[in-house]
Amino acid sequence: MGGGGARGAEAVVTPVGSDVLKRRLPKGYRTPSLDHRLISERTRAEARMISAARGGAGVRTPVIRDVTADTIRMERIEGTLLKHLLTPERIYDAGAVWGGACTGGQGSSTGGI
Repeated sequence: MGGGGARGAEAVVTPVGSDVLKRRLPKGYRTPSLDHRLISERTRAEARMISAARGGAGVRTPVIRDVTADTIRMERIEGTLLKHLLTPERIYDAGAVWGGACTGGQGSSTGGI
């Protein structure tokens, strides 16, 4: 991710020392109560999935340090973003289809993906 942050359709990712903050963005087209509920549910679900992948499946994921209603604070792992390693052709050849995993926030460290 380099030294700066990144912004996607769903969140802003900001490096803070040895950690990264991923904050989900409100959507102006949703009612505030629905927006708050969806952001909170999705943020907590993502943190659970990252932790489960690390603990149960042995996938190298960041350590989750804290979770709030809209933000995940996690370990910062240096490496190359997966979107810079994979071309659309390689993703297609691997069998990934539209609606599959997004490579924008995923990376590869020296020890592998």
